[in-house]
Amino acid sequence: MISIRKLVAFTSEHQKALGDSGYTSCYSYQVEKKISVDTIVIKLQRYRLEKPYSKRWHVDQETIAHYHELISQGYSWGSFDQECLVGVMIVEKRAWNNSFWIDYIEVVKSYQGRGIGSQLLATLIEEAKQEQVRVITLETQNTNGDAIDFYQRNGFELDGLNMTLYDAEHGKEIAIFLSKRIEFFPE
Repeated sequence: MISIRKLVAFTSEHQKALGDSGYTSCYSYQVEKKISVDTIVIKLQRYRLEKPYSKRWHVDQETIAHYHELISQGYSWGSFDQECLVGVMIVEKRAWNNSFWIDYIEVVKSYQGRGIGSQLLATLIEEAKQEQVRVITLETQNTNGDAIDFYQRNGFELDGLNMTLYDAEHGKEIAIFLSKRIEFFPE
């Protein structure tokens, strides 16, 4: 039985159990920017890729230490099949703008498609309401159209983009920022 619990630790062994960090997507978004004297128009057009796009990255000890620091804030969650970590969402609370920033979310490949990612997000949304956090924000890439679709299905909306975040090593990737505003009713 799958359960969602607060994450209290995240080690290299946990990362290995989650599998390769990264994604494979069948969709991407082409980004066009047109600038004139009076107007700036940015257009995102979703399209199906001829072959899936895969991106993988290595999670090093510095990143694990960063995750551990964020987990100590108490807003990160794990999805467990009994005692085995099968999904993770590592979150930073940003007091300066009263927001949650999803730094990392991953579900073991064999557990994907079971609603675990949506359960993790729903848990964070409830936490945001209780904490009266005004917005949850995250970043993904235009090349990860499947993730953008997933976040939109979970109530996240396009909130911005950064066309220079990634260097040439990452091809033509563009950072897509999505957010979910939180409605809460103080007691």
